[in-house]
Amino acid sequence: MDTLRYFKDLAKAQHREFRGSIASDSVGLQRVQHLVAVNAGYASWDALRGASSADRDLAVAMTLEPHLCINGFGAGSFDV
Repeated sequence: MDTLRYFKDLAKAQHREFRGSIASDSVGLQRVQHLVAVNAGYASWDALRGASSADRDLAVAMTLEPHLCINGFGAGSFDV
């Protein structure tokens, strides 16, 4: 999977959704890309782009499966 392409397509789709809303005039594609990157666990879009392929693979999995955590699916947090 081309993970960078996945995040680009996700940002474009979310940008289209924002454009369809009332408050869309102030939300540009770059802002949406930044929000997608932050939601995926990166500090910025550039950080997402600079991440390794394996790191982005994990970020895609976490984006597609929001209940996935360090203990598996829906297993809750790990208390030490």
